[in-house]
Amino acid sequence: MLRSELVMKHRRNASHWLRRKGYDRNPGLRDDSFLHRLADIIVLRWNDWPSFLMIITGMCFGGNWSEPTMKTWFYRIRSGEKKHWLTGYPKPSILIVKDYDTYREMTKDLDEDGMYEWGAFNNNQDGDLHLGKRYWGGTFYDLESCMVPYLTRYLLNWHFRNWFGLRTQIYHLGLKCKVHRKHWYTCNEVPPPGGGGYNHWHCEELRWRHGPYHRFRSYRWDENGASFNVEDERVG
Repeated sequence: MLRSELVMKHRRNASHWLRRKGYDRNPGLRDDSFLHRLADIIVLRWNDWPSFLMIITGMCFGGNWSEPTMKTWFYRIRSGEKKHWLTGYPKPSILIVKDYDTYREMTKDLDEDGMYEWGAFNNNQDGDLHLGKRYWGGTFYDLESCMVPYLTRYLLNWHFRNWFGLRTQIYHLGLKCKVHRKHWYTCNEVPPPGGGGYNHWHCEELRWRHGPYHRFRSYRWDENGASFNVEDERVG
């Protein structure tokens, strides 16, 4: 059995197993687990190299793999009976909640004053870092001094989860190739001006197996600028 046939056989077996387990159903129920990523790669995006990178490094958001971000940490400061050993001042008790479902369950019956007691560390999709509590009617965020060590822990955790910036860079590499349809291992020649093609089309032929014509989907052109469609050639 050829190596390619063996690979396709194992892919089919893995695909059938993942389908039976339901990991390819309802994209809105996906999470960041390894099996959901594996199902999206093997079942749906096997030959899509940019999507492969985005699935491996991205974060699941609404069924899609978005730019990697840190999960939100919710916290609440409660005054406790403990005191600092040096100053004797009251030592606050801090509750950290890292799961959104748990936070929603704990705050579902609270009013506005009760909700204001909660703060958060958040790195949103735009890369903005939100800290502490937001004042009503404004965009200023307040962070208590006792939360600085927890903020340091949050930032260190984010650096480790982001592979010190490498994870974001790999995701953007796949996203750029996905948008521009340009891959490092292909010819990437663009169609000539006025030939009917677009300048964001890049030749998809492999560098080491390049034929006499450049090709993007069904559109082909040669070195002299002549262009034609494969369907038109077959009809003629």
